[in-house]
Amino acid sequence: MYRKIRTARSPAKTTPQAVAVVLFDRKSKRLPEGYRTLDRRCGGALSAALRRTEFSRARGAVNCIYPQKGAERLYVMGLGAPQNFEPSHVRLIGAALLRAAWPARLGRLKIQLRAGIDKVDLQAAGRALGEGMAIANFNFDDFKGTADQGRSAAPTTTKDLTVEVESELRRSYDRGVKVGVSVNVARTLAA
Repeated sequence: MYRKIRTARSPAKTTPQAVAVVLFDRKSKRLPEGYRTLDRRCGGALSAALRRTEFSRARGAVNCIYPQKGAERLYVMGLGAPQNFEPSHVRLIGAALLRAAWPARLGRLKIQLRAGIDKVDLQAAGRALGEGMAIANFNFDDFKGTADQGRSAAPTTTKDLTVEVESELRRSYDRGVKVGVSVNVARTLAA
């Protein structure tokens, strides 16, 4: 997994490697207003994905889209039904997003939450996102020995992930990452 998860202090001037958005599971196939600019930048890939039958907005669902223009990848994360939503559900999204980003070896990821979770405590959601991503970044590689069929010790990674979130979420997201890292230290000590 990543060596460190960093919070970008300012928006990138270039197109990010990947962008992640969240959507509630609603009957409407319409894209939330806040994502329309992103959809135009990605050549309509997001609105086209919403119309596909295999597209899922169920809680914890991860849909990876490869737009023709814009970011290399577009991750659409499902939040489930809006009436059952709690900000802590974003923790699941954060963990699922990190598990999707690692195999792609992403170095920079832009996350847009605000447009997808209107009328929700954004600070709690930002904190939960950071916690989920940091906790999912834990692994037991340090405890794997070489006795397993002659393989060498597990390789360590030097790859960092820089995450860009909306400015009003930056502080709560950063706090969530710190809490998640602390949880991982406790898990290491307990292992």
